[in-house]
Amino acid sequence: MEYEIILSVDFKNSLDKILNYMIFVLDNPLAASALNDELERVTKIISVFPESFKERENRPGTRYAIVRNYMLLYSFDADEMTVTFKDIVYAKGKF
Repeated sequence: MEYEIILSVDFKNSLDKILNYMIFVLDNPLAASALNDELERVTKIISVFPESFKERENRPGTRYAIVRNYMLLYSFDADEMTVTFKDIVYAKGKF
């Protein structure tokens, strides 16, 4: 059974900044589209199997998935059947 996906304001803002940077500064809309597609694929996996990815040692209850050079931070509530995507951050070399 799929969990309901909730996107936090921080997640939405961070993703918007990342994609806009790729499109307008790097002039690479194909890379932005590929990242967005990969994020959709991973969020779908998480919505079905939220325990698939590791929990952060320094943030109990927060899990992370690495998607290209980005760390997707999320938590889930098994009772409410929700997954909350908290943020997405550039993480090359930080994991």
